[in-house]
Amino acid sequence: NNKSPFTCNLSFCAGIKILSPSLIQFDDNYVRYAPLLELSVVRNGVNLSVKDRLLYMYHRRLITKSCADIANVKTNKGLSVSSSVFSIGMDALKLFGEFIVKIKNKIFRINVNKTDNANSDKIYEFVRKNDADLIKLIKKYDIVDDSFDNMKVDNQTYSRLITIAKMIDYIDNKYEK
Repeated sequence: NNKSPFTCNLSFCAGIKILSPSLIQFDDNYVRYAPLLELSVVRNGVNLSVKDRLLYMYHRRLITKSCADIANVKTNKGLSVSSSVFSIGMDALKLFGEFIVKIKNKIFRINVNKTDNANSDKIYEFVRKNDADLIKLIKKYDIVDDSFDNMKVDNQTYSRLITIAKMIDYIDNKYEK
């Protein structure tokens, strides 16, 4: 039996067809490629030292070496993946700040017995109404079809599309000058 260890009966649970560890088909329309799930990369990642895992240093060096311009693009969490000392320091401070906020919220919930969560649906609704330029951009590059309706996409997929659009916008603006 030559099955990949990544199949793990996932296709029975969620209706996901795993074509290979890095090619995953969620439905008939979309096949997604996950380059960091390539078997050689996974083997390498499992054997990384603590120093390379801390703040994703291995991935930071790999991405910065491959394309330094892309490494400076902010992720959806506001972090970069650059291996420069300044970027690592800023990201460490942001992560520490997020950790402190999570601890504060946890203590607040324990003491007051209430949740302190932002209503993300209202945030997504606001962004969906004000993102016409980004939607035009991903349509221009044929990432989505011209009939794409941003109100009908789930929040997780939508945030990924916006991240791609922001990266394209960043690259376009950088090389137009």
